[in-house]
Amino acid sequence: MLDARPDALGAWRFTLTENKQPIATVRLRRKDEATIMVGEVPFAMGTNRKRTHFVLMFEGVEVARARQPSLLSRRLDVRVSGTMLDRPHAVAEAADVVLKLQAASPFVRTFEVWDGAQLIGRVRPRHPFTRRTEITLPPSLPPAVQAFLFALAAIQWRRAQRRSG
Repeated sequence: MLDARPDALGAWRFTLTENKQPIATVRLRRKDEATIMVGEVPFAMGTNRKRTHFVLMFEGVEVARARQPSLLSRRLDVRVSGTMLDRPHAVAEAADVVLKLQAASPFVRTFEVWDGAQLIGRVRPRHPFTRRTEITLPPSLPPAVQAFLFALAAIQWRRAQRRSG
């Protein structure tokens, strides 16, 4: 389980820790883009003009992609490159993994991660009035992908905050 804490009050920069040890940082930028650092390794998260497609890149190579059916939808279809998954040995041409990140209900900020019909994890705030977040995902998803899923949820929270005033 990872714990995401904002770096400052009102900031959209987070440090992700596991057992109080820093694992990654996520910095949301303007236009729903983000910078993700896993240790010293930089990943870039970009979006299209409509802000309905998101891509996680490492050195120009696509690691994961997410598609939001519409800006009003709180569901994203995520495709993770199969070569990116934790394995004892690299597997060439490994199949991609398709996940769904969606709001648990219309009234909460918790997002659930689904692999087909199986719930495999959650991204949920510790309580209703904080950005501090608990990220519970399987260890087969590498930290960069877990940070990407968190960033997608945080972007949805920021959009909701902007819409509400």
